[in-house]
Amino acid sequence: MPDAFCYFVRPGDNEELRMSLRSVAKHYPDVPVYIVGDMPPWVRNVHYTPGNIFPGNKPWNVWYNLRLIAEWDEVPEDIVVMNDDMYILEPLDEIPVLYRSTLKEHLELLGERDDWWSRSLYHTADILPKDALSYELHTPFPAKKSQLAKSLSIDPGTYPPQWRTLYGNHWHTNPAQAEDVKVTRARHWLPEGPFASTHDMSFRWVKYHLHSLYPKPSVHER
Repeated sequence: MPDAFCYFVRPGDNEELRMSLRSVAKHYPDVPVYIVGDMPPWVRNVHYTPGNIFPGNKPWNVWYNLRLIAEWDEVPEDIVVMNDDMYILEPLDEIPVLYRSTLKEHLELLGERDDWWSRSLYHTADILPKDALSYELHTPFPAKKSQLAKSLSIDPGTYPPQWRTLYGNHWHTNPAQAEDVKVTRARHWLPEGPFASTHDMSFRWVKYHLHSLYPKPSVHER
């Protein structure tokens, strides 16, 4: 069982975060929550520190807010890093380490894509060995705070490397391969398995399923 769940949170009322916190509170009621970034006014019973703000620069916001988690004295060593739109659907004694594919295979899927995310993944590949794995899944990510700090100590450059893949190839051993669980279409149900994730469009549909799973406010809500 992790010592803490650590979120980096974007601005806004963030109903996705509400349901994510409900899922964590249901399955891990005694594990503390740490939030870096923005904290909606309805949130309570968490540890919080404001994040770095780089307007219009999502990659830097993610990178430097993760560094705040890694440098935060209060945060314990064994953590699980969460996006604010990730949900834990089943109780697990241990959060598994999961990877997507080889990094080479992932890059081949990008095709002609040319945006900040693809440039970031190519930057990651330049740093890592040719046989590296891609850990780019929308699932909770177990880490040790001290190792995260070392992984994020490099100069990130214009397009910071993907921190999950950077960390995973340096520190994780014997990961299990898995498919991504991000719900990308308008539908009313969630994927089978212990984890799920949404984005702004799909959450408008999936929220009804999430509310049926977690109908009551958690300890983290006012």
